[in-house]
Amino acid sequence: MNVEAYKHILEECFPQLCINTFEPILDGWSSFVLEINGVYVFRFPRWPETDAQYEKEALLLPELAKVLPVSVPRFEFMWQGGPVYKRPIVGYRKIEGVPLLECGLDAEQLKDVARL
Repeated sequence: MNVEAYKHILEECFPQLCINTFEPILDGWSSFVLEINGVYVFRFPRWPETDAQYEKEALLLPELAKVLPVSVPRFEFMWQGGPVYKRPIVGYRKIEGVPLLECGLDAEQLKDVARL
């Protein structure tokens, strides 16, 4: 599917969402990701196994947000699947910052960060 097709799916599944700009984020492994209006991130599963992962994230992320000292995604848009698009879709506000892999930390430093 092309980027325009994903945009159209979002417009059909979430008619309250006014899409002015949309850009693909190409480093997702298990999801195709679109940044919408520079504010939201929407994820579409690439593999069937990812469908269940979204359900787990919907339960886990709010609990993590209560105890972690960092920003955690909060799903504001959830599509469970239906006639327009048969698979789940999740959407949340973009978290500002840089990806962890771009921070220049090696594996040992990442382990130290994880222990904090």
